[in-house]
Amino acid sequence: MITIKLKLTEQIDIVNYQRQFTSIRNYAFNRLLEGNTPNQVEQLVKIKLNNIDLMDVSFQKEAVNEARTFIKEDKITVVFGGKLNRKKFNNKEITKEEYQQRKLANIIVRGETGRGNRKFQLDTNNHQVIFKPNKKTKIYCKYEKTKRDKILIKLQQLCELGVAYFTVRLKPDYVCITFDETILREQVYKPINKRICAIDLNPNFIAVVVRHGKSILHKEIIGLQNINQCKNTNKKKHEDYEIVKRLIKTAKHFQCEYFAYEALNIESSDKGKGKRFNRLCNNDWRRRRIVEGITKWCNIIGIKTQDVIPEYSSFIGQVRNEDDYDSIAAAIELSRRAWLFVSYYKYKDVQEVKGNIVGIMRKLPEHLVDRWKKKLNVKKFTTYKSLYLEIKKTKYKYRHLFDFRSFSFRLKSKKSLVDIHCPPL
Repeated sequence: MITIKLKLTEQIDIVNYQRQFTSIRNYAFNRLLEGNTPNQVEQLVKIKLNNIDLMDVSFQKEAVNEARTFIKEDKITVVFGGKLNRKKFNNKEITKEEYQQRKLANIIVRGETGRGNRKFQLDTNNHQVIFKPNKKTKIYCKYEKTKRDKILIKLQQLCELGVAYFTVRLKPDYVCITFDETILREQVYKPINKRICAIDLNPNFIAVVVRHGKSILHKEIIGLQNINQCKNTNKKKHEDYEIVKRLIKTAKHFQCEYFAYEALNIESSDKGKGKRFNRLCNNDWRRRRIVEGITKWCNIIGIKTQDVIPEYSSFIGQVRNEDDYDSIAAAIELSRRAWLFVSYYKYKDVQEVKGNIVGIMRKLPEHLVDRWKKKLNVKKFTTYKSLYLEIKKTKYKYRHLFDFRSFSFRLKSKKSLVDIHCPPL
């Protein structure tokens, strides 16, 4: 989904709508915590709450849905308006009236296929969004011109044709419009079947590999050390977007059908390797932003995305591709898994793969057995798992690490903090 934030030229008066919407949301939140279902809460809102005459049934449903987004299994305490605003109020940095104003919810209305949005209408010719809370009321929200005007015009046209919809989040000085990015697709993308672009993401490097069958068509390492040391948040965002553009451009150039990446869900925690490593993994690694950017542009272009099981990818990749750098080897292994998954589950032209895509229990080829017996001076191991345990026990350094001094050029310009290296195939 894409969200376009539009600044209004003049503030609009929607305080009464915000107050009533907020009242329903807070009431619904407490009832949901008590174990009521959303349908039960909607009925309770109709029966129990007074002074919500501006909120029809659709607004009530939206307020209950908004309350559901605050329910979390591990945390039921919510500070509406934010902890920062409450801290400012407690320190007397803002008045009670200002605090109450900041606690008010935004007006949220989700779109509907065929109608665009029942409460909002786009009027791009006049640079405005028309808020229609009821049949008799229209509130004109004029916004400043933006670089996204062409996108908004296309969105309006598709909504008028009944093939697109958008969700609105409205507050007195801004309106945010969210919609499915696939509507921006302008031409038919013609990929080559089962061609995979895969990436291995880690805090310092991004390894890129393009695979077609058993052939590797492209290898690339993107260095992030310099950008990780940058303290300018906007610079980091800009560089991340440029990285996404390069990744998408590569996948599009090779006409890849799938873009594959690791299915990681990493929480901030103490990794046990010092503050510097924790900061690198927890704060400096903007993996989510990069993956979301990749997903967005793949949807726009027409490239399919596929997350891949990451377990043992670095180990198996390095064992199978001994001459490649560890990050490239991991990306090659991820591309192999994505190719097998697509072949078995999508095209159904590969047999005996189900449940064994990772392959950690597969038998080692004879040439690998002979090679590692000499390196480890061990006689017995037959599978990748047994080899992994032997290497771990002997603490043998099997990784072929990349030297950051080997980078060939900078991304886009000399001012860029992102480095690029393309190893030979």
